[in-house]
Amino acid sequence: MKTLPCLAFLLCSIASAQTLLDAPSTTRSAWALSSIQLGVTTADDIATARNFGPRFTEYNPLVRPFVTRGTNTAIAYFSIQAAIEVGTPFLLDRFHHHRLARAVRYIGIGTHGLGAAVSFSHPRQ
Repeated sequence: MKTLPCLAFLLCSIASAQTLLDAPSTTRSAWALSSIQLGVTTADDIATARNFGPRFTEYNPLVRPFVTRGTNTAIAYFSIQAAIEVGTPFLLDRFHHHRLARAVRYIGIGTHGLGAAVSFSHPRQ
């Protein structure tokens, strides 16, 4: 039941992404989307770190080696991941690929939102 609001938010954000992909990119919307993306990424990282333990299972096979080897490795991975995911759209905006930058931001918001919803709905026991 906890995942229902998260799924509704995800579906609404995907539906609004369709209409916003054709709009011209502005600095204000780019900063707003990047702030949302960074917030959702942080929520996903906190939810993943909260579930560390002996019975913890990471479902993402690319992330699994980093988060199962200790807190220091996980913090380094999460920091590098956030820098890449927020920095890539800014580089795309700089080279006038505004639609692609917006698409990258929406994909990051959607995937990390879903990851945070799953991690918060399956707490460590």
